[in-house]
Amino acid sequence: MELRTRTILVVIITAISCILGIAIAFHFFGAASEQTLHKADPATPLLSPTSAAPSPARTFTATPAPQPSPRITITQENASALVMEDYPMYYSIAAINLTDRFPGKLLYEFILVPTSDSPFHNNQTAYVNAATGDLYSPLQDKAGITIDEAKVRARLSFPQWTIDRVQMKYNDGIRYTRSWEFHLYSGDEELVHGALSPDDGVLDWYALNGPTRFGRPATPVVSMDTAEKTARAEVQNRTGNSLIGLIQSRYDDLGMPGANIAGQYVFLYSNDRPGRKTCENDGFTVVVDSVSGKVQEYWRTWTEQQAYPC
Repeated sequence: MELRTRTILVVIITAISCILGIAIAFHFFGAASEQTLHKADPATPLLSPTSAAPSPARTFTATPAPQPSPRITITQENASALVMEDYPMYYSIAAINLTDRFPGKLLYEFILVPTSDSPFHNNQTAYVNAATGDLYSPLQDKAGITIDEAKVRARLSFPQWTIDRVQMKYNDGIRYTRSWEFHLYSGDEELVHGALSPDDGVLDWYALNGPTRFGRPATPVVSMDTAEKTARAEVQNRTGNSLIGLIQSRYDDLGMPGANIAGQYVFLYSNDRPGRKTCENDGFTVVVDSVSGKVQEYWRTWTEQQAYPC
């Protein structure tokens, strides 16, 4: 009995010791954890959307596309030849400069002075585009159509010909009537000289190289009636206007009177339109060769004053 009692006491004491040991262990572990938490660096708080500092905005600057620099493809000699085609008489070249004063263009600048026998007294300045070979006028950029459009219209006005070169220049109204003036070439041969309206590109006038006097018969081959039908058809084809009235028809000699060379027929038409009176210079002049029967000249206005006031 005594042995059993001792055994029970030993078990109870052992159990109590285990429980006390576990309690003490938990106590020290919790204290250590709390100390570790107190010693740790505080966490960086997250900024709220309203308090967050905005990132500086990124500014994008558009870089303009590089523009090609004007190139020189026309030699000074060729440019000089073009200028002297436009000023064939009474002027000579005094100086040649290369200038970029007009945006997007590189130009030969020619200073022209009157010759000793010239009826003119003022110097002239002419420009040739060093990239295209086109004559340039500072006022041409204000025209209703561009020089390239004018070239296309000039070609389309004469579809019956093979045209190798178009020389185009702008008349600003100082020396001549405002127009896009053109010369059409096949090889070295000039086919036609004429002008377009600078505002809408309508054909104002044209003239073919005049017939040679050598080898022509003394009298016309084509009658005036036949020539008049050709002239009328030319106006109608060019304008689409069938309401034209014949004002005058005449026959002009070539050369001096009595030279016995067949001449040309000249026809003047009024531009008859419903509700509008016939007016001076509101019509057409057509010249027909009396030998070939072909139109030699076409003008959108009368070349002689008429007694038809507006």
